[in-house]
Amino acid sequence: MFLHNTPLQDLVGVSFPTSLGVLRLDHTKLTKIPPSIKNLKNLRYLDLSGLHLTELPDWLPNLGLP
Repeated sequence: MFLHNTPLQDLVGVSFPTSLGVLRLDHTKLTKIPPSIKNLKNLRYLDLSGLHLTELPDWLPNLGLP
């Protein structure tokens, strides 16, 4: 799913398909990573570059992504 370079500011209430393998959130206006991402068991690529994050969730390294 490609949401990069959009004015996206929030993902509250957004549910992603559990089969999602790619998620690009780079260069959006997100400041927090939604916890729903940790439930994406097929996720193999997550791009968070260029975000203005205020903190990284402690579960992020557990996703096992490169």
